Amino acid sequence: MNVEDRLTEVLHDTADSYTPRHGLGRIEDKVAGRRRARRIRNVALPVAAAVIAAIAVPLALRGGKQHSERITGIPPVATTAALPEPSTTPSTVAAHKPVAAPPTTAGSGFQEPPGGPVPPGFYASSVTFTSPSKGWVLGNAPCPSPPCTSIVRTTDGGHTWKGIPAPRASLGRGTADPASIAYVRFANDRDGFAYGTALWTTHDGGAHWRQLAGVAGVSPYVLSTLVVTPSGVYALVQGAGPSPGGDSHVRLVRGDPRGDSFSVVHDFGPNTNAYDIFAGGSTVYLTFSPVGAEQQTLARIRGATFVTRALPSDTGCTYAPLLAPSSDTNLLVLCGQAASSGSFGNRMLAGSTNGGDTWTRLPDPGRGAGWDTSGIADAGGGHAAIATYDAGGAGLLVTTDGGQHWSEALHLAVPGGVWWGDLGFENRSTGVVIFGPGLSPKDPGGGALYRTTDGGATWSKVSFSA
Repeated sequence: MNVEDRLTEVLHDTADSYTPRHGLGRIEDKVAGRRRARRIRNVALPVAAAVIAAIAVPLALRGGKQHSERITGIPPVATTAALPEPSTTPSTVAAHKPVAAPPTTAGSGFQEPPGGPVPPGFYASSVTFTSPSKGWVLGNAPCPSPPCTSIVRTTDGGHTWKGIPAPRASLGRGTADPASIAYVRFANDRDGFAYGTALWTTHDGGAHWRQLAGVAGVSPYVLSTLVVTPSGVYALVQGAGPSPGGDSHVRLVRGDPRGDSFSVVHDFGPNTNAYDIFAGGSTVYLTFSPVGAEQQTLARIRGATFVTRALPSDTGCTYAPLLAPSSDTNLLVLCGQAASSGSFGNRMLAGSTNGGDTWTRLPDPGRGAGWDTSGIADAGGGHAAIATYDAGGAGLLVTTDGGQHWSEALHLAVPGGVWWGDLGFENRSTGVVIFGPGLSPKDPGGGALYRTTDGGATWSKVSFSA
């Protein structure tokens, strides 16, 4: 029985489905400084450079794209009915039709960059796939004239790779460089995005890259997270500098993958923290909370509609819960690992088959290689994975029976608290994750790419051969 069927059975056959409560106990103030949650912090400094530095430094603590967002251009087909388009839309944004990524078949006349050799010593920082066979990896390699940022591309599922042009930007997390990048996402063969502090775009398969001076009218800005869906590209953007452009508001923005124009879907205002974006089908999910709040709120966005729902209160979802959608309506939430006195609590899991309207508690996944969590991804069909680590090693917890049992499918005994990045599935069978996405091959983990072709049951290290 898969995750969706299991959740539907429990929701229909029991009477204890509930709408979560608010008001859990207060978390220690030091949690915010310790937790490797991916979020944009609200700050207000008088000059742009100072603000960018203030925002960028906390990013270094997050350790990259840890959460379980979709890393694919077009997520898997939903296994349940999609949410209907609401009959009305907020007055602050215009209604629109879903934007489909343009085809890039041979008939379109589009030719990808031919590619060259893989740079010697290449190591991975971020990965994106648009199909089980087509993928790109952003990374670094030794070179005589920095920046040494590189991108490699595969068309055969990672068996062979070619180097293609990368943005002329430094690769880094938590830097004060306003042009730096750390992550890559492609919507299709033609349209790609690299971001970290700045947003760079390509519309010719990576042959040329352009840094955007502003996003949705915000300039200067910091863009910390971005996802590609069949209905458009969504990102979280924060102003970085004096008003009016740099007002430090966090905004959810949306754009067409074929261009560089974005519009604001929702402005969270000056005193709200917004966290990672997670895409399931054409629906986007994120969590946010007012500064100092004890409980986070789930936001569900489809097109121009923005609705909020409560998170399950009996799973410890008070700080940085991790979401893993497998369709427009089906999603998992992993909670309970908030830091306290230098350690993490038990992992607790809940699921929803109606977009977060109601939740059902699922069996706890267990400790794995450590209490620290740096990703969860749901492939659908009963397959899901959780990335774990601590000072003694790292591992991937996997379920193949709808969350009823979890086992460690991969264990790496690398000391030093090496985390994982970009854990995600392209479909129900294939997925990828980066172990130790770093800025140097000497970093523990060394930016190693692992891939699964059986829904996470087994993982193999990928060689970046030519």
